[in-house]
This record gives sequence, structure tokens and C-alpha cells, in this order.
Amino acid sequence: MTMKVLYITPNGVGDTSPQIAMANFIRPRFRRLDLLVTGKDSVHDFEQDWDVVFGAMEASVPIAFQIATKKKIPLYSHWEWLPPFRLFGYPGGDDPRNWGYRDEHLDSHYMNNGYYHMYKQIIECAINSNINSCAGIICRDIANEFSGDKLKNCFIKYPSSPMPRDKNRDREKEDCFITISRLVPNKRVVDLALVVREANLETTWVIVGSGPEQKLIEKILEKSKTKLKFYANTNGEEKFSLLSKAKFQLSAWHGLPQLEAALVGTPTINLDIPYIRELYGNSLTWAAGIKDMSEKMNLFFNDRKTCKEKADRLYEAAFSNKLNINTLEQGADIIEETLRRL
Repeated sequence: MTMKVLYITPNGVGDTSPQIAMANFIRPRFRRLDLLVTGKDSVHDFEQDWDVVFGAMEASVPIAFQIATKKKIPLYSHWEWLPPFRLFGYPGGDDPRNWGYRDEHLDSHYMNNGYYHMYKQIIECAINSNINSCAGIICRDIANEFSGDKLKNCFIKYPSSPMPRDKNRDREKEDCFITISRLVPNKRVVDLALVVREANLETTWVIVGSGPEQKLIEKILEKSKTKLKFYANTNGEEKFSLLSKAKFQLSAWHGLPQLEAALVGTPTINLDIPYIRELYGNSLTWAAGIKDMSEKMNLFFNDRKTCKEKADRLYEAAFSNKLNINTLEQGADIIEETLRRL
């Protein structure tokens, strides 16, 4: 309880984020925890007599490094990952078209000097922190290739979820399925729209999220039997309510909605993406591509028993510690123990 911590993180959608939620959850474990939300708060708003600094996301790591260096106090940096589609043309980078982008996006991504220097600064500040962490083995491998550094002081800290056990898992399902995602290219919801068009089910696709890809999704499905319904900036109990009504969820590049769906008795069909597989192992239903996923959609849509079995399997895996996803308490323990070691 004697430690005074400066916790730095960017702002999130609706002035909240998992990192802000974690800061508020972990605050009672310390004598004082000052939460500095970049772009919203100023470091001069605080007393500045900290014992340690924690940079909780990529964008906050250089700021945390600057403050820790100036104050001559220890720093723990968590940087999640370096997006390969933003490093296209550099070591560790990958063709953006493998990440949901299209030909028109290539010029702005190939050897983008702005992205290169931004991520170079982030990873160099992380390497020079007392200790740092990222969100997975795949994430560390990409950073290793990009930086040329072996990242010996980097450990894996997987995402955290509250995992509430008090949700109704037996709610009557409605005539719909769901996706929870921001509608930006790298989340690959357009790929899911192509799957939905292929399956052509006479039902409703509920999409919880907003973004520039919405118009393209609408265009892809304009002649489909499947209707679209969008909900923007939906969190908390409203999100769980929408998940609980759906027969199943379609997912691509998000890590926690699959678990959240299982908490309310809804299974997920996921595109087979290496990092998401690192989190969930064999506890999800994986689809290799458009045809495979559309066939699984048909099965889930018409077979309530299979849906329940798949949702139960993921639920049981979550609460028997078989996923690479931490509970909120486990995530807080990792942060606290790391800061106290410094």
C-alpha cells in the first residue's frame, strides 16, 4: 500500500477503455494511483512524487519513458503489439491486404515513414524500460523482427476480462446473429460480410460497432436475404443483452467478444487468425475461409443444440484457466507484482 504509481493510458471510446477500467480496479492496491489519460489530462495536474511509472498502451509508452527518465524512477511499459500492416515494407511488416485492406490502401501503407518512426520510438522506449510486456508470443515475434532486438526484458501479458458469472445463459434466442467490432479494415468485418452474402440466410445480422467500412458492408449485402441492423458505441449491459439474444456470433480480429458471448450462452464462429487462436486454442469454432464459415453459419443457425454445446465448451474453458485470457484479478495481480518488483 506504500507505493505511489503514475498510470498512463490513451483515452478510449466513450471516455473509457479496458486500460482505464483496470486503473480504477487496481487503484486500492496502492497508496496512490494517479491516472493520466493522454490527450485529456496533464502531468502537471498531479503531485509528481511517484515511485514508479506504468505506460499501459503503445501510445503512452514514449510519454511514460520521458517522465520516468526525467524523474529518475522505474518504468514498466506495456505495448500490446506492432500492427504488421503499418510496417509494410519494413522488417516484421506484412501486406495490408492480408489484414482486410484493399489495393487502394497500399500506397499509404508501403514504407510509411510516419508509422515507422512512431513504432520505432515505441519499441525503443519499451526496450529501454526497466521491464516491458506485450499481448502475445506472436506480438513479440513481430517486434523482435522489426527492432532486431531479442526483447529479453519483455514478458507476455495476455488481455484481461471481468468474466462476470452472473449473466443469464439461457435466454430465448431471437432470429438474428451478431458481430461486435469496430468497422475499420483491419478488423476484417468486410470479409465477414462476404461470408454472410454467401450464406444468404433469411435473418438479421446485428453489428455492434461503427466506422468507415459500414457503407461497403451495406453495399455487399444490398441484394441479400440477410437484413442489417447497426448499433454504435454500445457497451455494458446493453451489449450483453444483444449478445444473449443472438443465435451465434461471427468474429474475426477482436479478442474478447468471443468470451463475452459465451458468458451469455452464445457461441462464436471465428476466422482462423493466428493471434486469436493463441488466445483461445481449440475452444472456438474456427473457419478457414468464406465457404467454410458460411457452411458453419448454416449449421449453427439451424441447430440450437450444437450452439449450446459450443458456448458451454468455451465457458468451461474460461473458468478452468484454459484460455490465454486473464480475469480482471489475474491481470491486476500481474501489473501489481511487476510494479512492486521494480
